[in-house]
Amino acid sequence: MAEKVSLHQNAIGEDIQKWTTMYEKRAKKDRDKYGSLYQLLQSFDQFKREYFAYFENAPRHLRYRALQAISDEWAGLSRIAEQRELTRYENALVEADERANRFLPRNLRDQSEFGSVSFYGKTSTIRRSLYSTVSVVSIPRHLHAGHDDHMAAAHEIGHKVFWHLESPEGLRMGESQLHAQIRDDIGKLIKDPRQSRAHLNLALVWLEEGGADVFGTVAAGRRFGESIIEQILKPQIDGVADLLHNDGDHPLPYLRPLLRANVLERMGKGDDAESLRQAWKSYVRDELGIDEQELYSEPLSWFIAQGQRGDGRPNVETIQLSLRDTETVLLNVVVERLFPLARKAFEEGIEIRALTFEGLRQHVEQLGTSKPGEAFHELLTSLSDEEHVVAQASPHSHVYCDSHWLGDPLHFHQSNGTMILCTS
Repeated sequence: MAEKVSLHQNAIGEDIQKWTTMYEKRAKKDRDKYGSLYQLLQSFDQFKREYFAYFENAPRHLRYRALQAISDEWAGLSRIAEQRELTRYENALVEADERANRFLPRNLRDQSEFGSVSFYGKTSTIRRSLYSTVSVVSIPRHLHAGHDDHMAAAHEIGHKVFWHLESPEGLRMGESQLHAQIRDDIGKLIKDPRQSRAHLNLALVWLEEGGADVFGTVAAGRRFGESIIEQILKPQIDGVADLLHNDGDHPLPYLRPLLRANVLERMGKGDDAESLRQAWKSYVRDELGIDEQELYSEPLSWFIAQGQRGDGRPNVETIQLSLRDTETVLLNVVVERLFPLARKAFEEGIEIRALTFEGLRQHVEQLGTSKPGEAFHELLTSLSDEEHVVAQASPHSHVYCDSHWLGDPLHFHQSNGTMILCTS
């Protein structure tokens, strides 16, 4: 029988070590330019070592999955490092790092271990790399060498802040305090039980993206509000269906500039808020030719699933919501709760700690799973790239499905008696 090869003895581990060593030397010479990328690589290298050590004597299939999980994560990180080797990208990415760093919470600025590392990808996004305190921000590749107002980074840093609002390591167990507050607020505002449950589901679906919009506005001000109109909405919006399109992650396109205007108002920038609000409404009215009264008369459909049918499938019910109520819940509940958290994080700071392997192990134990080895791989994958899946039923109707860290291929997430269909 062939001798078992150690997980540490593979090309991936050697590659990670090579890049980490190279950027360690560079960081010693120029910490401002290379320090954050070195911190990112060093943190992943350490996490990888402990991850492999845990599975060193595990069954073959778990050893394979451990190698695959680390390989998948390294595939993304190695591209980030390799881009810095290209002369046409390096200076632009260093400048992008510096701009993104201005949007960090106050206590994290000017510290390489908490800095930003930018790279060119398909879309504007941020990697959920909780083994590091570094913010890894993607810039759409087509924006290289121009056509970028540099506001997207404020939104992406907002995601990082949101992940760490209630846990320094970015891990969540059960219903958070923020979720409970929003549930209670909506219950007081919307008296009809079915409507209240549907609005709660919708608010929680939009919560993280809404939180990133709130933080981005606090961090970048009026330009952030103008950016979404000019850079995102005008190129994509062509009619009512586009304005009310629900992608299952972000608040409705029509409501996003209004959310940012609402935050500006809470910041004491009333003139900026009114200017942004009027600019958006004028565009919808004059350029798109859409009457506001007509828009607000459009019904919005949302699904709630309560219980199961005899065949075990969810009993899904369609709820009609008004745009006016949806806007009220978003601005007077969601933003109301998120704004003070975002302002405090930006102006005072927020505690962020890297997720160590020991912290991951303890978290898996708390989950009480009977298969911890399987859970590690599921959790590592979700920490890096948590996806949301939406099954569209009509132009304004969607079922929201959230990929969970653990669970069966078809399962449910229960919130205040409401079952939300989920697949993983």
